[in-house]
This record gives sequence, C-alpha cells and structure tokens, in this order.
Amino acid sequence: MYLKYISQVLISKIIIKMAKKTKRINKAPKIGAKAPVVETKEEKVIQQEGKVETAKVETVLPKTVVQKTDSMSQDAKVRYADLLQRRYIEHPIAEDAYTPEFISGINSIIDATVMSVAIDESVNGTGTFSMIVKRNPASYKGLLDIAKNMGITNLPELAALPAPTKQEQAKAGIQEENKEDLAVVQVTKENISKEVKSQAKAEKTKAAETVEVDPTKIKTDEELSQAIQHIFVRGSKSPFNTIDCVLKFIQSYLKIQAGEDKDKLAKLNSYTTMDYLDIIRKYAGKPTLVFNGIGQAMVTFTSVSKSPIFPFLMLYNSSRNKNTGIPSYDDQRIADIVKFIISWNCEDKVNSYKESIAAMDVEKNKNEIEKCNNAITHYTNILKSLANPDFSIVDHLMVAFHDNSDEYHKDALRIVNGIIKAFYGDIDMTVTYSNLDYNITQYAGIITNYFVTPAYRNTKYDESNLSELVPYKPEEEKDKDEEQKK
Repeated sequence: MYLKYISQVLISKIIIKMAKKTKRINKAPKIGAKAPVVETKEEKVIQQEGKVETAKVETVLPKTVVQKTDSMSQDAKVRYADLLQRRYIEHPIAEDAYTPEFISGINSIIDATVMSVAIDESVNGTGTFSMIVKRNPASYKGLLDIAKNMGITNLPELAALPAPTKQEQAKAGIQEENKEDLAVVQVTKENISKEVKSQAKAEKTKAAETVEVDPTKIKTDEELSQAIQHIFVRGSKSPFNTIDCVLKFIQSYLKIQAGEDKDKLAKLNSYTTMDYLDIIRKYAGKPTLVFNGIGQAMVTFTSVSKSPIFPFLMLYNSSRNKNTGIPSYDDQRIADIVKFIISWNCEDKVNSYKESIAAMDVEKNKNEIEKCNNAITHYTNILKSLANPDFSIVDHLMVAFHDNSDEYHKDALRIVNGIIKAFYGDIDMTVTYSNLDYNITQYAGIITNYFVTPAYRNTKYDESNLSELVPYKPEEEKDKDEEQKK
C-alpha cells in the first residue's frame, strides 16, 4: 500500500528542502514595506505504514505541507509535472524570475512525480507499459536502481510480482499467443539470470577468439558466418555502429567475390541496404544480447499494434545527434534496420521452437508441442506483417487517438506521441493546430511506406502532402469546441 503515498513522501521532502533553502523572486517590494511574517511549525517526517507526517518547516504555507489528501491519479500526476515544467522551467521569464536553487527544487519535484508514476504503474499497473517492464528484467532492474537513488529501497523484486492474468493481458492489448509463448519456458528470476549470464559468457569467449575478418581471405560460408558473428559480438552497444561495420564487411566481401564479372557487379550496384541486411541475417546466427534486448521490445510493439511504426520511432529518436538533434541516418535506412532486427529475432524464435518440437516425444508432449506451434504462428505472422504492413491502423489512427473507448486507443496514443516527439518536438503544444491531425496521419503512413516495396507503396501518404502547422484562430477554436461537444 505504501506505493499509493510514495510520491507524497518524495515531494514533501523536496518541498521541505526547498522551503529552507530557496525563495521565489517576485516583484520588488515598495520602499518601506514590512517583510512578510513567516510562520514556523514544529513537525517531523516519519514514514510508517500508510502514514506521512511532516517535519520542522519554515514556510509561508505550512498548512499546505501538513495537509493530508488522497493520492493523485496517474493522469493528475502527469499533468502536474507538465504544469511545473511549463510554468517554472520553460517559461520565458523563468531564468530571470527564479533562483537556480528554486529551479533545481522544481526539477526534483518533477523527477519525483514522474518516478512515482513509473513505479506505481510498473508494480501495480495492468496496462501495456506495466506488462512490457515486467517482461523485460533489464527494464525493471533499471527502475529499481533509479528508485534506490531517490531513497526508495524496498520495492519488490521482479520474481515477487504476481503474474498477469489472461484478462489483464487482453486489457493491455497483449495477444493470447504471447501468453502461450511464455508458457513454453517458465520465466523466473533464476533461469533468466542463468540464461543471460551463459550467453554473455559465450559472447565474451567468442569475442576473444581469433577469427579471420579480412574479406579477401574468407573462402567458405562457414568462415563467412564466423566472421559476421565475430563482428556482432565485438560490436559496440550502438546497433547503428555495429550494423555499419557488418554492412561494410559484407559489401567488401561480395565485391571481392564478384571479381571482374560485370553482371555480378551490376547486380551488387542495384542492391539496397535491405538486400545486404537480408544476406547478413542468413549468416548471423542467434541475435546477440544487445540485439536481443532491442528486438524483444520491437517485436512486442509490432505485435500489439500490428504495425512497425512505433519501433521505427524508437530507433529514429535514438539515432539523433546529441548536438544537432538530427538523425544520423536517413529514414529508409532506419526502417531497414528496424526490419532487420525484428526479422532476426522472430526467425530465431521460430527456429528455436522448431528445434524444441523436434526434440519432443509427440505422444507425451502434445500440449507443449501445441504451445510451440502457437508461438511459431505468432512470430510468423509478425514476419508477414513486416513484409506487407497493414495501413488500417494509419487510416484509423486519429479516430482511435481521440476516442478513449476505441480498442486501438493505447496504440494510437503511443504512436501519436512518438510522432510528435520525433517531428514536432519543439512546437508549442498548448496551441491547437488545424492541420496537426492530418500531418500526424501522413507521417504514420509515410513511415509505414518505408516497410513496403517502392512499387507497391500507398500513394495516399507522401511527404509532399505535409504542410506547415496552422494555429486555429480564436473564433475557429470556439467553433471547433462547440462542434466536438455535439
């Protein structure tokens, strides 16, 4: 139950600290005006079972600090953090109006508020966010580490959290196939740790081996496979840098193999990035830990939303140059890498389940074999959706976004917010724009087209359809509000 008041504890402590060390700079008082009287109350902070008491505080609003209220809803916390951000951090006069200590304190409150939402949603939630965190041990461990830095040390371990029910998975948009998939191997804290440690040890050993990676000296497919796998395990944590190295290697190797044959060289010149990545995937073996972690998240989002749009946005935003904010790669290349990572992981899953079936006794393991077949179907369907993306989520995107009861509402929220972050990160979202919905739909369609063969792309969605955002005029805004009320 303590999670319900955990944000109150964090924020109370920060307010106390701010009240002692900071002050807000208001208009200069008139000459001769008396300083305001500051009330002092003797109080202390004690965190017990469901109780929060305040400490000794010097503040102009002591009653606000000691007042006990019900915990805010998750939406209210998010709105509160956004209000603080816009009012005290992003406001044009913030830098001149408030001391650095005050702004630092506000930032601490924002951090505490956002963290309380993440903790409460991860531990107690039953939505998609909670499911994804609970299904990725590294994500939950990261949450625990951040919580410890903020003084929260007694959160439950991942293994101690209750498994999601069938109804909760359905509510979060996770398909039954996912549940069947998880049922094949019982995931626990212990065996996940052993599996990860085992793979990490194997990759470390492979990285230390002497493997020929000179494309001029590789003669067989086995040597080619060893070289590609060696480059992957020796790669950096950045998927882009690693894939760049592998692409340069395979391009050099194939050019050497082509020799002086003009037809082969002409064919290589016609290859796209995706063509080279398809060849790499045949020799890459199992996904490394880095690409397995990235791939699991991408596979989940693609499966839930029936679209690769959000995985594209994930990689698009992570590829931005820290100084310029501009992605280091063109959009088509990013889409190709997303497709490669998802396909690599799905194909590996399919092969693993096929191997499991081959090793089972057909008569004794009928249920297990059925679960494996369900999982194979699940991952095969994801591969098919990548090869032929469904534009229905694009066509229906803004309807689902505005309708809380729509079955695709959560997916639409995730995609729309991702598009705004990627392409409209610097606009004033307090202003209503007449063509924002249209542009967002266009971006969703454009991204989907990157996963379609150029000759078969949906012509409804094209960069030429995008236009500068146009704010509503006051009278237009009023008409729009009245129309929505109807």
